Amino acid sequence: MNSNELVQEDTTTAIFDFGRGSTALDRHVAWLVTDHHGYDYAKRIGTEYAWATAYDSYKSFRNVAGTSIMCQPRSLPEWLFEAVQEHARRDSDTPGPSCFAATSTAIDWFALAKEHSEELFLVVDFDPAPTVQQIEKALRAAQERSAEVDLWVTCEPSAYLGGGFAVSLGGLFITPLAGDTELESIIERELGGVPAFIDPRQPKTLEWAWMTQWPEASATSEDAPHE
Repeated sequence: MNSNELVQEDTTTAIFDFGRGSTALDRHVAWLVTDHHGYDYAKRIGTEYAWATAYDSYKSFRNVAGTSIMCQPRSLPEWLFEAVQEHARRDSDTPGPSCFAATSTAIDWFALAKEHSEELFLVVDFDPAPTVQQIEKALRAAQERSAEVDLWVTCEPSAYLGGGFAVSLGGLFITPLAGDTELESIIERELGGVPAFIDPRQPKTLEWAWMTQWPEASATSEDAPHE
């Protein structure tokens, strides 16, 4: 994959300038970052290669029978595309280079990262937040009790050709089986003693969303591990 090729699709002379220039990529970045932090932020948050990779993924989505479907982008390896194509969605909320967002745990990110350990990395980009290990334990515990589980992730491209993709874990959403009154406390314990958030619009779903809110310290367990 050639970064310059990805960037310069509309002209052979224009130069990408992180949202200030005249390329299609500049126009995309300007639209994306203006609602967040502005043009200067775009240059600090990502390289030209990262923005080009993310934009290529963004353009790969097509509307099919009213549903947005990801088609094979040049920027993603085939194994990653095959894993996410039915579950990925366009990410226009992250104010930086992002290939896609996903919530479905039909994708086993933990297994995928182990299988492609030099190409895919699981990260938690927020502080405070639970660790990757805590999140996996919580997710597995919920799955063992047949709960409905969704893991909120965004996929960030490498800064340079040959680098790996970083899948940022942002939140865990769990709907226990009817009558399972123990799962909430189990997940709370696995995530360092942090209680679930309950959205009145979805009272059966337990939310742990460190991307948007997470306490500095556990309110229920002073000695629970929390990194």
